Amino acid sequence: MTALHARALRSQSALLLQTGATEHRYAQKFVLFSGGNDSALATAFAMRFFARNPDLGPAKVLHLDTRTGVAEAQQYVRELAAEYGYPLEVYKTDADYDELVCKYGFPGAKSHGQMFGLLKRRPLRAAIADHMYSEKKRVAAWLEILHLYCDLVGLKARDQLLRDYDLVGAILRLGRI
Repeated sequence: MTALHARALRSQSALLLQTGATEHRYAQKFVLFSGGNDSALATAFAMRFFARNPDLGPAKVLHLDTRTGVAEAQQYVRELAAEYGYPLEVYKTDADYDELVCKYGFPGAKSHGQMFGLLKRRPLRAAIADHMYSEKKRVAAWLEILHLYCDLVGLKARDQLLRDYDLVGAILRLGRI
């Protein structure tokens, strides 16, 4: 790879990250890190990009533990994240690869999609669900704050809600809760 080609590749990668962060405006950005050499390089590039562009918001490193690797690989992921100060979240599959192999045999090309779903898609969906904005989470947080406030001032939640209806409405309109 020539220096010119490498520079073009870095520019193209930065443009993809910039476009994704600005056009989609995700509440949380994750950089997937498998623990391999290519993944480590891509993770370093992406995390450096977000660190240099704080207006795009922070990113976290996400590792999907398929439970098929050796324990040392998991330790390496944690150590590398700690060494570079990457906020790391690890999501582990609930599927047991050994049991799957004993039951169905070693996966071949035809069962790749099924194995991908069990070993990677499930923990990825769990990570997305944990970080996805939802109206239910917002309402639950609002109710928790309301109950804490009412406990603090010694009022029943319903009574306080009715008394402070205008205040609550103003807070909701501001999007503070």
